[in-house]
Formats: sequence, structure tokens, C-alpha cells
Amino acid sequence: MSRTAVTRILTTLEQAGFLERAADGVKYRIGVTACEVGALYLTDNPLTKIADQTMLGLTQQTGFTSYLGKLYGDEIIILGVREGSQPIRFLWTPGDRLPAATTATGKAMLMSMDRSELDRILGVDRLTGLTAQSLQTRDDLDRQLHQHRARRWVPMMEESYPGVCGVGAAIVDVTGAPIAGISLSFLGTASDGDGFDRYGDLIVAAADTISQKLRAQGSYFSSTKNEQDNRSFRAPINSSAIPAMDDQET
Repeated sequence: MSRTAVTRILTTLEQAGFLERAADGVKYRIGVTACEVGALYLTDNPLTKIADQTMLGLTQQTGFTSYLGKLYGDEIIILGVREGSQPIRFLWTPGDRLPAATTATGKAMLMSMDRSELDRILGVDRLTGLTAQSLQTRDDLDRQLHQHRARRWVPMMEESYPGVCGVGAAIVDVTGAPIAGISLSFLGTASDGDGFDRYGDLIVAAADTISQKLRAQGSYFSSTKNEQDNRSFRAPINSSAIPAMDDQET
């Protein structure tokens, strides 16, 4: 694409408010209109509305942070967060993208898919990781998913950020296809894995509650075409979204 064409596109996006020119007059950042559109997606999405009360209940019961996420290509996008009450917490925010196989939410959705879908989304060899504890290969992931499939929840042990663990379960439609994933996140280490069972049971119950409410309302369905389109698109990872470790959690 020519420099002139790029300049025209940037100018159009700036005029519409989707981009803002930085103080140096050269660089751009996300504009207010893009934030407004993103907010509309979350507020008008029945999935986020229905899931929020269940996530709030989980957070109040455990003190941990709860997350709602959806697959987009080989990444998980955070759609909703209910922040925990622990004195030291770690927080991803709505819109953040992470490699799916590094999160409990993403792995829970992947666990509900067949092997051909996983091949299409992730490939068959190396996986994108974020920490030394991230699963390295498809074989590593397949073993973990097989081990936890009967339980219907999957752990995340320091795979997206050191010292942060979690458990996730899939929210599914009437056919059993994954719509989204929900997770609880807390401080811990990979050696704490045996203590995850009680949180796994809670997250499965929460995912079932949301799935049942969505089916009862009939306003949100897993679209085969849209899901396939999303899974075939490998969007770049937003590496700038690594959050700070202050009074927050995943």
C-alpha cells in the first residue's frame, strides 16, 4: 500500500474519532469513538449481561477475580471482569488479548472442540507462550485437555503471568459448542495444582448457570460460520496489554 493511501486512511479514521494524533504529530493512538464502539459492544451483548451476575457471585464467594472471554483466532479476548477482594490482585482488562493456550478461559473453550478444530486454530506443533510455565507444544496441551475433559474444568498455572493461577470452564450452546469461557484467577504457583479442585467445581457450576440462562433467553447462539471465520483469523497478540502488578489479579 502506498504512503499516500495510508495517510488518507489515517486521516479518515482521525476525522471520525477512531484515531487521535499524538503530541509529536507523527504517531497515533486509539480515539474516543473506538472506545465508544467497544463500550456499546459490551453493554449490548447479552452474553456479558447474563454472565456478569454469576461472575459477581463467584468473586464475592471466593474473593478472587473472575473473567469472561471469547476465542478470536488463536487468542482469547477478555470481555468482562469482576475484580476480586484479595489485598494483592492482578487484573487483565476488557479488550486485552492473550494466547488462548496460556489462559484457563481459552483452554476451557479449546477443551470443548474436536482435534480438527484445534489443528485449525493452533496448528500442530509449537504454541505461543508468555511465561516459562506456558505449555510449549500441542502435545502438551492435548495431554492436559484430555486429563481434565471429564471434570469439565481446566487449570492455568503461571502460564500467562508468573505467580498467577486459575481455573476455567466453557459456556456452551444447546449443541455443546463453546460460546465463551469463564474463569477464576488467584495468586499461586504450579505446585499448588492439587488445591484447585474446589475452585474447578465452582467454575463448572457457574459456566452451567450462564449456559442455561443464555439458552432460556434464546438471544445468543454459537454461529458456526462466525466461529469458523474467527478461528481462521490469527490476529496479532497485543503485547502492550501486559498489566501492572499493583492492587489487582487474573
